[in-house]
Amino acid sequence: MVVSAVEAIKIVVSAGMGVSIVPSISVLQPGDDFIVRPIRPAVTRTLALIQHRNKPDELALRTVRQVLMELSNVPNVGEIETPSI
Repeated sequence: MVVSAVEAIKIVVSAGMGVSIVPSISVLQPGDDFIVRPIRPAVTRTLALIQHRNKPDELALRTVRQVLMELSNVPNVGEIETPSI
């Protein structure tokens, strides 16, 4: 049996071992052992597009990246270096 992380979380909550915040789509059909309480206002999160540093910048990748950046109203500034830890 393959279980996703969200499914595992639902099993743990159903077993009475805590509470969790999960995507609402994952609890469209609540289980018998837990209740669903929508969070209002809705919680949003910022996503990031990552790609392998050495992967060739092919046309399809450039096109998808450009569309995503336009939809997010973020200028395509090229590479953003992450700080080393």
